[in-house]
Amino acid sequence: MVCRRLLLLLTFALLPQSGLRIAAADLFTQQIAPLLERRCLSCHNSVDRRGQFSLQTQHEALQSGHVVPGQPADSQLLTVITSQNGKAPEMPGSGPPLTPAEVQLLQQWIQQGAPWPADRQLQEPVVSDFSWWSFQPLAEPAVPQFADAAAAAWIRTPVDAFVLQSLRQAGLEPSPAASRRTLIRRLSFDLLGLPPQPGEIEAFVNDPDPQAWEKLVDRYLAAPQYGEHWARHWLDVVRYADTCGYDKDKLRPNAWPYRDYVISALNADKPWDRFVQEQIAGDILYPGTSDGILGLG
Repeated sequence: MVCRRLLLLLTFALLPQSGLRIAAADLFTQQIAPLLERRCLSCHNSVDRRGQFSLQTQHEALQSGHVVPGQPADSQLLTVITSQNGKAPEMPGSGPPLTPAEVQLLQQWIQQGAPWPADRQLQEPVVSDFSWWSFQPLAEPAVPQFADAAAAAWIRTPVDAFVLQSLRQAGLEPSPAASRRTLIRRLSFDLLGLPPQPGEIEAFVNDPDPQAWEKLVDRYLAAPQYGEHWARHWLDVVRYADTCGYDKDKLRPNAWPYRDYVISALNADKPWDRFVQEQIAGDILYPGTSDGILGLG
């Protein structure tokens, strides 16, 4: 009977400790590791080691002394993420400070012995699947509103309202309206990559048509030089060249069809989705078309 009671007491004595060990392991996996990866690892990893310490592996974290198992007061990690004498915490160096709940989690983890599987190496979080901003659905933000007459006179489109809001937040006001001579030069450099001819400038400056600007934009967009100029940006991205470069710089005799394809696509105002699709799988998605082959480069 006595042995049975002792066995029962021993069982109850061991249960809480076992529960604490499981809770501590779960705490690291579910809370601590994601927190360190999200808020610390971009600076304190095995490569950068800012501040001469890394939190990427258990060995590195313990070796630096920033994490002392069972000793929160001696763990430098808690010191740098906690407000001292009313001053903001030293870390994280970028972004908002850790919340009190996050600090408490780290303190609890260290108090429980800072359990960390020896084979677990932290990794910076990566954007995956469709969580990247460019995959998000389009949203229509609220257009800033202004009550003063100066703003009403300056704003012509909703985009202007956002520009004016940013200017005023920076303590600035819009510049005076540009002259026609300045406008045509800006437009020509932006769309064609070249300055306008003197005759073009004078014709636009003296054009009484209220739609003169809109017509000038349409004419430049329809010019073949538009595609030639803007194709250079895309061709730079895909590393296009007419020659092999380096020391021999041999001509690539069959490279030019792709260059002309890009120019033609821009001048034809080809939709961007098809433009990209043709360059990824044009032979499959658009069989029997010349662009479906040329787009592959």
